[in-house]
Amino acid sequence: MTTTRFYAAQNKTSFLSFCADFARFLINDLASFTGPGWKIVEAYDNDCPTTKRRVPTPLDEKNMDNTSFSTGSDFGWQQNSIGTSDWIVLESVIGGGATEFQVIFKITGTTTMTIQLMPKGDFPIGGGGDTPNPTLPSTTVPASAPTITGYTSAARYSIVADEGMFAFLFDALTLTGCNWTYVGQVDGAPSDDSYPYVIWDTPAQVTFNDLVAASGNWHRLSPVNADLPGGDSLLSNGLEAHYYQYATNYIHWSTDLGVLVLAQERPLPIGVFFPDAGHRHFAGWLRNVYSAHRNMGALGTFGNKDYMFRNDDADSYIAICFAWDGSTAYPPTS
Repeated sequence: MTTTRFYAAQNKTSFLSFCADFARFLINDLASFTGPGWKIVEAYDNDCPTTKRRVPTPLDEKNMDNTSFSTGSDFGWQQNSIGTSDWIVLESVIGGGATEFQVIFKITGTTTMTIQLMPKGDFPIGGGGDTPNPTLPSTTVPASAPTITGYTSAARYSIVADEGMFAFLFDALTLTGCNWTYVGQVDGAPSDDSYPYVIWDTPAQVTFNDLVAASGNWHRLSPVNADLPGGDSLLSNGLEAHYYQYATNYIHWSTDLGVLVLAQERPLPIGVFFPDAGHRHFAGWLRNVYSAHRNMGALGTFGNKDYMFRNDDADSYIAICFAWDGSTAYPPTS
């Protein structure tokens, strides 16, 4: 059973300060927030004058400040002083499949970070030596890492996460000034799907398409042959699975003024479908991420702040909707 945790609309003056918070939030090592309790696998500080690449002891793998991980108090991840080429690998708590999955976050600039998913949780500790470019498993998805972009000035950073997924939003509170992604488990996967984990690859598109696209935004390790020797097929054309009205190509959101059940807006679930020949399947439903009506505008909350929505192409495509903490305003009031 998972428990949803929130880091809602925090004002950060630099992107790198958020990245430090993000890692600490996921491992539940941030003083002001309760995180889902992931663990550290390994981390690297490119500017560290001593040991740049470190693995925590098993007993302290959820504590960024433990003695063995931060000997000498010179390690950037421990000091919240990270920079370009630094990276960290974290592991989920419960993945719902054959194994926990892992994620690598690599700082590529003062406002950029790449993210990749290792669905088999098999990051080779120490692989590639003391380097900003560690060896990754062949099943890492996407093969080409998506870049998430933050801001040099103050912006709002949000995370919704649980023991088996996270989604976050970077938002300058302008129409197109936002990035997002989803990484982790989907609900409703078949019991024989050993690695039911997906990743969104287009962070600068903060909307869901309402028509069938030629190629998708979702990646995963195929469930067809992932457990067979040499059968690790990487799928890269996953599409959002929508509800369509009969005799049209449009989701209900595009032809309706809203879903006003009992005079309330309601989110709709978003599934992920992979059309690849020989691997075609419905993967499952996103968790804590939904869709909202496109005509609601660019950003806001509804359902007594149980949901927030963001749409960087308001009135044209479907808004991305997040589970929310029930108290934080969006857009923020201060």
